[in-house]
Amino acid sequence: MYIGKVMKIGVYLGSFDPMHLGHLRVIAEMFAVRGLDRVVVVPTMQNPIKPHAPKDIELRRDIIWHELAYMCDCIDINRVSVDLLERELTAPYYTYKTLQRVQDKYSWGELYVIMGADCRAAMQYWSHGDQILRDYHLIVVDRTMESSTEIRRRIAAGISLDGLVPVGSESYIIKRYTQM
Repeated sequence: MYIGKVMKIGVYLGSFDPMHLGHLRVIAEMFAVRGLDRVVVVPTMQNPIKPHAPKDIELRRDIIWHELAYMCDCIDINRVSVDLLERELTAPYYTYKTLQRVQDKYSWGELYVIMGADCRAAMQYWSHGDQILRDYHLIVVDRTMESSTEIRRRIAAGISLDGLVPVGSESYIIKRYTQM
């Protein structure tokens, strides 16, 4: 731990179904530009506003680590963790419930919730959105053109993922997504 300094921890919630270069760029920015000490990636079990069920959470965790390994030249992966803590919660998996669990688990740090501008704009419709705004520091990032939905569509159609995922991880992601 940091003696005399509170650790600044970014909490990056999302489906990550699968993670893509846009997500990875956000993680890199949190260290290089935002000055965070650690980023905790928290894949959701099931986003309550998305109609499709994501792939298995352990599969998504494995893909996240696989992709991070290909980004070690620009992301210090020793400062990143992937926490499957939503497995400990019950549905529906609302963000405020997840953040309460994150706060309990990482109470020794100062939490910064990382979210896209589109999510921030929709928070008025979220369960306990006002509580999240009041109780947490938010880091709002612009969404890139990369899309997990586009990646899943390309996998189903047999189209290359070039430019959407780290070089070297495409065949791993395709293999893992098509075997389930």
